[in-house]
Amino acid sequence: MSKKIKYEGKWLNFYETSFTNSDGEAREWEYASRTGTDGAACVTAIQPGEVPSLI
Repeated sequence: MSKKIKYEGKWLNFYETSFTNSDGEAREWEYASRTGTDGAACVTAIQPGEVPSLI
């Protein structure tokens, strides 16, 4: 798995990683992590109607 730094900031870093999944397909993934920790940040886009009502 390879990791490429896209941006390094004071609080967040953005990365792009390339890997092969269990089906042998090449995949690319972008993610953000906090600077100086092993924790991660997540940005999720939810389109109306795609998530079932939890109530």
